[in-house]
Amino acid sequence: MTSYLIVIALIIWALGAIQWKNAGCDLKESIGAVITDGFPESYEECPTTEDP
Repeated sequence: MTSYLIVIALIIWALGAIQWKNAGCDLKESIGAVITDGFPESYEECPTTEDP
């Protein structure tokens, strides 16, 4: 049962990463953005981790 929950969580995380990738992030940024910012809104751009 626990393995099913882990698989479901990974699928949801991957779907969020794909949405961030479509918002302009590269793969590494999109994986982290799911953790830090959740799922993107339709108007949101990729959050940058670099200081200006």
